[in-house]
Amino acid sequence: MLLKLKFCTKFPDELKDVECQQKYFPLEFRYSDYIHQGTNIRDMRARQVTMGIRLDVLDLDKPAHLKFRQLVGDRYNKDTDVFIVVSDRCPSRKQNREYSEYLLTVLYYESNKTEPCEPIKEDSPVKEERRSLTNSLNENDTILRAANN
Repeated sequence: MLLKLKFCTKFPDELKDVECQQKYFPLEFRYSDYIHQGTNIRDMRARQVTMGIRLDVLDLDKPAHLKFRQLVGDRYNKDTDVFIVVSDRCPSRKQNREYSEYLLTVLYYESNKTEPCEPIKEDSPVKEERRSLTNSLNENDTILRAANN
C-alpha cells in the first residue's frame, strides 16, 4: 500500500470546494461500466456518455442564452440551469464523448450567430414597437370601415 501512495499525487487543497471545482472544470461527464458472467463481455450500455454543463459558465449574452435554450429544447433544466446531453450513437465511449463535446461547440457557436431572418424575441423593444404599430393600423382600419358604412 505504501508503494502505491508513493507514486500518487495529493489532490489539490484548492479544489476541495465544489464551487471551485465547477469553476475550473465546468464539464461533467458520467458513464457506467458493466460486468457480465457470460462469454460476451461487451455491453451496449457501457458506451453511453452523459455530459452536463451549467449555462452560466458559457458567458452567453441574453439573446444568445435564449437561442441556446431554444435550440437544446428539453435537454435544458431551468431549475438547475444545467444542459445535459446523453450520447450513445457511436460504438465506443470515447467517440460518444467527442460527439457530445462537438454538439456543445456547435450549439454555442450557433447560439451566438444572428441571422436577419430570425424572429424577433418576445421581450425585445422592436417587437413592442411592431405590436403598437399593428394595433394602431387595426384601429385606423376599423375607423375607416365605420366611416365608409
